Amino acid sequence: MASYYYDSYTIIEFLDKNQKYKEYFTEHRGILTALNLMEVSYSLQKHFGFRSTAEHLEPFLPYVVTFDLSDIDAAMKLRLALEKNKKLNISYVDALGYHLAKKHNVLFLTGDRHFKGLDNVEFVK
Repeated sequence: MASYYYDSYTIIEFLDKNQKYKEYFTEHRGILTALNLMEVSYSLQKHFGFRSTAEHLEPFLPYVVTFDLSDIDAAMKLRLALEKNKKLNISYVDALGYHLAKKHNVLFLTGDRHFKGLDNVEFVK
């Protein structure tokens, strides 16, 4: 059973050998969406010079969860509420991930400063 929703930030830090994230991937299980893998692929290519990212992303495929239109609707409502009430402007992918973490009863694991102090978040920097 999953314990965490792996935010793209978290996956990038883990792949970059940040020891603060190691236990979350070796001692726990998580979930993510294909959209997170897309963001990670972009970051690896842009910031780390990777030409191909498939071999680095393939180990995460078993943990990919799907989403439907009701999840998209709920995630965008959540994004709008965070923007209005907390003055936070998070990405669409982050809003979806945060929603899915709540839906699947797991903690949203991230080091993204926008999520620091929010409920249902495990913040690691």
